[in-house]
Amino acid sequence: MRSNGWIGRLALASLLVAAAAVVAAPEASAQAVRRDIAFVAPAAGEAWTAGSQRTIEWRAAAAGPRGFLVYYGVGGRNFRTIRTVPPTARTLDWTVPATPGNGTLVILTFRPRASIFSVSYGTVDFRIDPAGGGGGGPAPGPTPGPTPGPNPGPGPGPAPAPTPADDARIVRHTFPARLGQGERRDIEIVVRNTGTATWTRDAFRLGAVGDGNGDGVRFTGGENRFHLPAGTTVQPGAEHTFRIRVIAPAQPGTYRPAFQMVHELVRWFGEKVDLAVDVSGPPPWPQYSANPFVIRLGQRMPDRVGGFFAHDLTGDGLMDYVVTSEHEVGAYDHDGAQLWVRGPGIRVDGQFPHTHHPGAMAGDMDGDGAQEVGWITAGRELIIVDGRTGREEKRFGTANAQVAVIANLRGLGDRDAVLQINQNTLRAIRLDDGGTLWRNEHFQGIDHSPVRQADVDGDGKDDLCGAQVLDENGQVLHAWDLPRDRGTYTRAIDSIAIADVIPGGSLEVGLAEQGGNNQAIVVGLDRIVYGTFNPANPCCRVAGECREVDPDKVALGNFTGDARLEFFARSACGRAPWVLDADGRIIASWSVDDTKPQGWYSHGIEEVAALDWDGDDHDELVVKERHISGDAAIVDAMTGNFRRVFDARATRVYAADVSGDFREEVLTLDENGLILVHWNPDPPPAAAKPRKWTLQHYRRQKQNWNYYSP
Repeated sequence: MRSNGWIGRLALASLLVAAAAVVAAPEASAQAVRRDIAFVAPAAGEAWTAGSQRTIEWRAAAAGPRGFLVYYGVGGRNFRTIRTVPPTARTLDWTVPATPGNGTLVILTFRPRASIFSVSYGTVDFRIDPAGGGGGGPAPGPTPGPTPGPNPGPGPGPAPAPTPADDARIVRHTFPARLGQGERRDIEIVVRNTGTATWTRDAFRLGAVGDGNGDGVRFTGGENRFHLPAGTTVQPGAEHTFRIRVIAPAQPGTYRPAFQMVHELVRWFGEKVDLAVDVSGPPPWPQYSANPFVIRLGQRMPDRVGGFFAHDLTGDGLMDYVVTSEHEVGAYDHDGAQLWVRGPGIRVDGQFPHTHHPGAMAGDMDGDGAQEVGWITAGRELIIVDGRTGREEKRFGTANAQVAVIANLRGLGDRDAVLQINQNTLRAIRLDDGGTLWRNEHFQGIDHSPVRQADVDGDGKDDLCGAQVLDENGQVLHAWDLPRDRGTYTRAIDSIAIADVIPGGSLEVGLAEQGGNNQAIVVGLDRIVYGTFNPANPCCRVAGECREVDPDKVALGNFTGDARLEFFARSACGRAPWVLDADGRIIASWSVDDTKPQGWYSHGIEEVAALDWDGDDHDELVVKERHISGDAAIVDAMTGNFRRVFDARATRVYAADVSGDFREEVLTLDENGLILVHWNPDPPPAAAKPRKWTLQHYRRQKQNWNYYSP
């Protein structure tokens, strides 16, 4: 613990192990330990009177089936149980021990998760003062009167209090009082060191008060610590500016984020930034002046591998664009101005990233509040550059990794990545030095798409998805197994999508099996929701293709207006799709040949993704002509009606909310070196909705997409 150095930490570790041995199920093969319970009372360093009646209070997202175990130790040692309380409890009345000194409270809870036991804990060091405020001694006698004599004049007065080692003052901040739902903003918090200790990167940080249970992390993507830049120190009397990318929560309301300096493993200290932030309505984005809006690229176009995605690189809250190829990588701001173009390009010679995948990632990879872009080169190096300028920040070798996807695995924000070596091997790394966090050589990956990442279980960290789901530690999150339970041919899963198919609980993963049972599959963490084969696959009739009868490509969306989502299966021939409801029943099928407009290429549709074009309760599809650089279109998933066709020479098509209101736009990458942004000119519905960027799985999939899994 903090008060006794390594002895206290060893005592806490022993306590965790001992408690786990008592509580954990015998079949649990591993434990994941997380410090994500926060004490409200006592606060760190607070003094409680010996023998007094006090209430212990804490914040925790959830408890295990046996509730919380509350322990007390003297100075971080000699722990003993106070009580076990039910899962719903967040307070405990307690008689403070009669012996003054330094005390430590620890709370533990255990949550079984398939083959792993999740251990959550929290600690706080506080002080027990003697009853009566300072002990015994003789009773004072009467106060003597003044001694006659000359007036000696004013005395020296009380000695000034010594300056504490850890102290800080908030000089200013730029956190707004109002944000739209999902609005992004780069803010600054300027802090002055008013103590006597020098702040260093490894020991002093700006923290989100309450850690994982406070409102601060609701604005920072789960990140609760903000570091000094490498090599930076803050001397007493000096100031430092912390730059933070904030994203407002999706739900409207008044939030109270707070930030304060932390001497890690010692204390919170100094003045706090206490805020009240009103979150309501969509963020104010301007609409593009032309329709389509044209962005001219100053770089070579991608061939088979390479593509583009939207991301706020400059911190102005608007979407910018990253374009990649084997030759070079470029960035363009929201209005189309070139930010930078530089080589080397992305690696394209392996199984991954595969057709049309951007092969790059973007996020705040070092916690400095600015955005970076990273990619693996043909030389098998991971290069990371400044998102605004393209200036190289770091690079390191990756051995034989083919692609990298950004991830939040340690609860620190987008400071990690997962490297995919082959279909079955993943290596998780930290992005500050490339160090390995874990390696899994038995992952059931997707045949043509890199591993997908999203917070499937809702714990604030990324999980890794293929034909199985791994948690942030590389451990399987579920008890089901598709090859064992359903005979699924996982070597040839052709397509993947992640969405909240059945509202409530975890997200679901949609899979298109190619070969084996040829099923459309949806799984949640608790069960295999369905696996459905279409025995009347019309490809045989429509296209004369009777050998490949699989669903081929998947798009998950709200195609009927139901509260639950549907599964759109494109079909292997690209001309005879069908739709399944959330229970796996086939509810619609149609032929592209019957519904396509005149002149549409005979091979059907490709790069199919769900699209919210109207802003109502129904999603549409965005598609392009298959196997050629051709037109794009908006299509009704249930009927095949081509609602709108965009004249283009598109090599890629992409759906994302990049301008104006909360509805999504259709973006095409034209073979002539253009990005065209098509937006809906009709008025939006009166009832505004949160932007889709508020959904973590949406943000992840809009970077990590390709031809097979748009």
